[in-house]
Amino acid sequence: MSDNTMSDNKITSIFAVVVAAIITWGATVDRFFKAGMSAAMIAFAFYVAYTLWKRDYLKDFSIDIYIRNAFLALYGLMIATTLFHLENMQNLIGGEISAMGLVAFTIPFWLILYVGWKTNVTKSIIFSFSIWAFLVCAYGMYDYHVKNLSRLVSVYNFPTRAGSILVMCIFFTAALLWYYRKKRFQVVLYSALLGLEMISLVLTETRAAFLALAASGIVVAGVVLFRYKQYISKRVKVLLVLASLFLTVLGAGYSVYIGRESSYRMMGEERPLVWLSTYKMWEDYKILGIGASEWKAAYAGPYRPMESREAGILSHPHNMPLYFLATGGIVGGIGYVLYHVFFLMYFLKRTLKSPDDPFAWALFAIFIAYAVNGFLDATIVSKQVSRIFYLLLGVSIIFDRWHLREA
Repeated sequence: MSDNTMSDNKITSIFAVVVAAIITWGATVDRFFKAGMSAAMIAFAFYVAYTLWKRDYLKDFSIDIYIRNAFLALYGLMIATTLFHLENMQNLIGGEISAMGLVAFTIPFWLILYVGWKTNVTKSIIFSFSIWAFLVCAYGMYDYHVKNLSRLVSVYNFPTRAGSILVMCIFFTAALLWYYRKKRFQVVLYSALLGLEMISLVLTETRAAFLALAASGIVVAGVVLFRYKQYISKRVKVLLVLASLFLTVLGAGYSVYIGRESSYRMMGEERPLVWLSTYKMWEDYKILGIGASEWKAAYAGPYRPMESREAGILSHPHNMPLYFLATGGIVGGIGYVLYHVFFLMYFLKRTLKSPDDPFAWALFAIFIAYAVNGFLDATIVSKQVSRIFYLLLGVSIIFDRWHLREA
């Protein structure tokens, strides 16, 4: 290899490391830097242009068939149903929630995968993630105490959104803690970060996030017990069962504790009304739904309950299965179900293939939390939550790729 080639490779690697950091920040700091994702896409475009100019083409790039099928099922079928609702183009693009807008939320996944496929950018991502997670917790606690808020919001619009994101952070930080378990400084660092994330999550008072955290822990523990029962000692089995019981009691108990102040909050605020109205939307438009961008107007208009306090404000029904049924009909509902089935199959296969990869297990837990949270809040249709989920999914695949290569 010539000196010029080595120099070019070094420049490409440095470029990739910087762009990976920009992508990580662009996908996570939405509220304070609105152009963050645009900046990430511009940096990515320069990176691609440079590599093409140097004829440094990306080779053997591939996406697992289960992930491809999941994307095709959900986004493909939603776009297909939207073609029958083009009397309002915002159903396709430009609406508060639109079919192409949902697809755009996956951009961090594709960008980080492309950049990290040839170059090991994991250290850059870890550094960027760690700073971001610390800032989310630190600013959230500062804001909570200084403004005397009733619930922690941090850099996000709503406490529910902060809760959803903190659950993902908790599992990813736990993976980092395990990954660096033999390095004292990192153990102290990520133990502290994990503690801050847990405290921040409690201060959000978000029941959906707590239930998602508990459910994902129980599911992952169940998979470990079922799959590796003959290799696990009785003590470990007992610990896993006790941990599952603890999470169950914690999730249920915390939900009751948060709702103690009012019957309105105990009953999930407006959610029962919203869910009933959303179901009625589906009853009237069973096959193709009302259109991706039409839910807000429908709930504020013909499907508004008399007791509603939030009609005209809510843009989703706090329930993802009902949202996709109402806006995409049976076709959209099938896409939603297949999306989760394919992703579940992917994570079961991946954890079986790489049982010692903490990031595979972390993303499995994050996916379960993402799915469970979707029954009570916005996940797939939330730009902030989805971008971070897809970013971490891409990051975990990069870790898997380089972890296996090093092994």
